[in-house]
Amino acid sequence: DGKAVKLDSHKATALLITLAFTTHSHPREALINLLWPDYDPDRGHTNLRHCLYLLRKALPGDWLQSDREAIRLNPAAEIWLDVDQFHTYLNQCLGHGHAAREVCPACVPLLTTAIGLYRGEFLSGFGLEDSLEFDDWQLIHTETLRREFAEVLERLVRYYGGEGSFETAIEHARRWLALDRLNEEVHCQLMRLYAWSGQLSAAIRQYQECAHL
Repeated sequence: DGKAVKLDSHKATALLITLAFTTHSHPREALINLLWPDYDPDRGHTNLRHCLYLLRKALPGDWLQSDREAIRLNPAAEIWLDVDQFHTYLNQCLGHGHAAREVCPACVPLLTTAIGLYRGEFLSGFGLEDSLEFDDWQLIHTETLRREFAEVLERLVRYYGGEGSFETAIEHARRWLALDRLNEEVHCQLMRLYAWSGQLSAAIRQYQECAHL
């Protein structure tokens, strides 16, 4: 309802993240193993019940569905997730009749909107000190989303470069490079784009930056 949800518990926040990111039913045992891996089962169940209490208090209404075995977010609730929307835009491009890594004019607005949703690493600044399992789960999704984001940027760089829109291609390439400064492919692509657009000194500087790194 236009209001930020505040949770004082990191574990309750992590529980909400897990339920939101994968909307299927989660067995209680699996959630306990993810969030409290080193706790005995009784304490883990107690902690999970407490986190559910905190979530229901912070999210009044029919947002959560739970029974003795599993927990999920209500699939009928109106939940909008940037990660889901990001993948929706990418998947829509798959129906355009070309190879997955190709870009047609109809793809461009979809991919441009998709990268606008990527404003930082997945759960940047968030973590659990006492759960390596959750940290591993977070790292896997962080790397997956970063790779997908890089692939979209690469596709847009190739598209705009081929269309002669060099400044737009360079803008996307610089964002692509920021993900991995040691990626020689991006440095080479930037050198080409600078050269093709007549910015020879910028192309040389890009080479020098790559060599220095």
